[in-house]
Amino acid sequence: MMEHQALHRTATPETVATTWRGELSQAAYRRALELCAEPPVRADWLHFLDRLLLLAGVALVLSGVTFFFAYNWSGLSRFQKLGLLEAAVLALALAAWRTGLDRILGQVLLTAAALMVGPLLAVFGQAYQTGADSYTLFLTWALFVTPWVLAGRFGTLWLVFVALWNLALGLFWDQSISGSDGFYLTLAVFNGGMWAIWERLRSRGTEWMAGRQVPRALAVVTLGWLTIPAILTVWGEPDSVDEPLCLALLIGLWVFLLRQHRSPDRDLFVLAMALTSVVTVLTNLAGNVLLQMLDLDTFGVLALAILLLAQVGWSARWLRQIGGSPA
Repeated sequence: MMEHQALHRTATPETVATTWRGELSQAAYRRALELCAEPPVRADWLHFLDRLLLLAGVALVLSGVTFFFAYNWSGLSRFQKLGLLEAAVLALALAAWRTGLDRILGQVLLTAAALMVGPLLAVFGQAYQTGADSYTLFLTWALFVTPWVLAGRFGTLWLVFVALWNLALGLFWDQSISGSDGFYLTLAVFNGGMWAIWERLRSRGTEWMAGRQVPRALAVVTLGWLTIPAILTVWGEPDSVDEPLCLALLIGLWVFLLRQHRSPDRDLFVLAMALTSVVTVLTNLAGNVLLQMLDLDTFGVLALAILLLAQVGWSARWLRQIGGSPA
């Protein structure tokens, strides 16, 4: 019973139905899967539109503030620029607090306040000509909003936080470290670590982490930072010593993810992204062999196209099979 309760907190409707298949008749099980796949009703659409319009409104307000400063930059004094931005950050933070961080509106307002910290720091740096490297802007930004990220318990705000750290690390490597040694590996390990932490806390029943959007985004980013150096490696053009290591880590991640297809908590989206990475690397490897090593022009391109179609077809068929099969 405890196992089923833990599963109910974290699994999707499809995996819950599959887990209880032994308790259902064949007709009841088919009906459960049909209910999982039914189109959204009017209330679902209204809920979606409410969230969409809320996010769009906040995005438009933030863009309006940005363009206001861009248009009136020369006409504003240093203190007017900083004062207006500080007032905007403070107003958004207070509005989030008054609304309540347990409500979606309060969480979105807090995210907007966190996003406004960046322009405030940028204006401060330009007004006082600090001369700091670009990566320090994003690093300071990430450090300043960390308490809000922890208090907000909002997936979108966590994605903003992770994006800031990715920008800070990427710019740090570009501006302070000669060469690309460790660049891809560092970013892959950072994003993979955030992904693992999220999945671990989610599996322990952390309610606000039950959604799949954040771990899916982290999975895509992690696979991306490993796939890029893997492609360079299979073409025989690694820029740094860590790129072959990234290929080895990527293969290990493929094996780990694809072995999850029998797990009751499997995620078809993550499996599809893993297969996309596999197809990408294998196609590039075949391209290197056919077009460079064997120097096959027209026949090589034709063989490469056939191989790509075969891989995509097999991947789609496999995903359809496990999508409708019990764990």
